[in-house]
Amino acid sequence: MIVTTSHNVEGKSITSYLGIVTGGQLFALSVGKKGAHKVWNSAVTDVIDLLKKEAAALNADAIISVRFNNDDARVMATGTAVKLG
Repeated sequence: MIVTTSHNVEGKSITSYLGIVTGGQLFALSVGKKGAHKVWNSAVTDVIDLLKKEAAALNADAIISVRFNNDDARVMATGTAVKLG
């Protein structure tokens, strides 16, 4: 499954838009810069996995226009599930 922040997938055409997919993950704050970075990366990976599962249920080939936000101890993401030609 292709996941991108872009509005398209290079070399592919979008044949249909299947809907918006969302994901969110709570994470525990770590002490120190390295710990915070590691926790953030882990939370983003978990959120991407949630987006992929939701998109797979729609039979999507890709998720485009993915946007990440964080709020206190949460990472949230949205994107658009699409079918590619």
